[in-house]
Amino acid sequence: MEADAEFAAMQFVGLLRTFAFWPSIVHGEPPPSRRKRNQIVACTVEMFLSRYGVE
Repeated sequence: MEADAEFAAMQFVGLLRTFAFWPSIVHGEPPPSRRKRNQIVACTVEMFLSRYGVE
């Protein structure tokens, strides 16, 4: 399946927002700590590259 760049970008941003933005907005949780933000970004990049990365 060929990747659509705009769709892939929306997925990437959506993953970040799901864990770093929406919990604060929807549930009133405090923003994630720097350590948690780094974990969110690292995991999101790893997942994204496993799908769209070049071998």
